[in-house]
Amino acid sequence: MAFTTLDDVKAILNIPATVSQWDTLLTTIVAMVDSEIIGLIGHNIDSTAYVEKYDIDSGYQNEVVLNQFPVISVAYVTDAGGTVDTDNYYTDSEAGVIRLSNMGSFFTAGRQQVEVSYTAGYAATPADLSYAASVLCVQHFNISRHAGIKKGIIGNYQFELKGDLPAEVSRIIARYRRVFGRE
Repeated sequence: MAFTTLDDVKAILNIPATVSQWDTLLTTIVAMVDSEIIGLIGHNIDSTAYVEKYDIDSGYQNEVVLNQFPVISVAYVTDAGGTVDTDNYYTDSEAGVIRLSNMGSFFTAGRQQVEVSYTAGYAATPADLSYAASVLCVQHFNISRHAGIKKGIIGNYQFELKGDLPAEVSRIIARYRRVFGRE
């Protein structure tokens, strides 16, 4: 899934679609930013089917944290080889967590005891992530045009480049990161 397009980035930069002088550089930056955003988020966001097995460390564990989120659907959950009925668990789709419904129910302790088949991700790139990718592309483009110069004055024009993520990009990325660790 591409987070942004050459046309979107050119629109933010006010470069007319008919001007192709910067297209090669911008296309490279768009591809790089796609990888950068996946790295910042820490997981895939494309709608994809997964089958994963989980270790259960304790006899008192009643939830598993899936590797991917948000969860679109769960095909099945097995515990120690037996299928868990859909009435016996619920899915926190946004967090990517499956919990047993009954407070006194626990998964069987041991390695690779729970298997989950599910689909997670987004069918299309969320608009805010697309915007964040475009802004990040613009930042990389502006930095590349100044060839390592951090600060400058040209006539009445002054600039100072910072390598940090723009604040608006950080805020958007934070919405898609997992806020708790996986065990």
